[in-house]
Amino acid sequence: MTLFRQFALASLIAATGALASVKASVVTMVDVVRVIDGDTVEIKIDGSLQKLRLQGIDAPEIDQEWGQEARQQLKNLAEGQRAIVRDSGLKDRYGRTLGSLAVDGTDAGLFLIEKGFAWHFETYGQMKLPEDWNTAYRLAQEEANYESLGLWSSTSPVPPWTWRKHKYEIQRNEWYSYSESLEGATAELQETFSKFGRVLFDEDSEPGTAKKKASPDLDRDNFIEEKEPPTWWQLFVKLGEGISRWISALLRASL
Repeated sequence: MTLFRQFALASLIAATGALASVKASVVTMVDVVRVIDGDTVEIKIDGSLQKLRLQGIDAPEIDQEWGQEARQQLKNLAEGQRAIVRDSGLKDRYGRTLGSLAVDGTDAGLFLIEKGFAWHFETYGQMKLPEDWNTAYRLAQEEANYESLGLWSSTSPVPPWTWRKHKYEIQRNEWYSYSESLEGATAELQETFSKFGRVLFDEDSEPGTAKKKASPDLDRDNFIEEKEPPTWWQLFVKLGEGISRWISALLRASL
């Protein structure tokens, strides 16, 4: 065992002891049902399933280089095993529980960092790890990097937070490009025509409102669910805007 690992483990033990005194933290025995990716697992507690996001690390995304390997490492360690979860009492924006996971005395986060399959992630949302915990993870990452383990064997490994931002920007640009194309403008215009027709001619609709669907429509401007069905006047205005965009797209396509 190297000096780095000895100090990292000692620091993590100290941090774990400190966390035990935090009122919001709850230690629970769970079953790890499946590993979703390199930093997220599905666990069963008292017969109910929930997702656990490991604190202190950020593993490569599944579609990113080293993403599948990171998932497999965590799967080999934890899937199908009884484990200890220390619940921080917080959830991330996706509703996942934030906490640590230990299998047979092995901290999953430290394990992945040591193998070179995750980055030390000091802060997640509003949750900042104790300094001793951060020290343990940071030292483990420095050693993995020094020994060129896992993702550190790549020339320029891309952090997952950078990868996610880049991927979002690509998807956003593709969406805007499609919406401004003749095909996208035509599809949106047809959808608005259909909604407008339901308002005017659907006998099941209340006067002045569009009939609700079983699944809420998506607002294409901001990607959130519409809270109320649009009125005929709102659809009439949207129809005019759609016709204008369609004409503009047609002129651009003809150039």
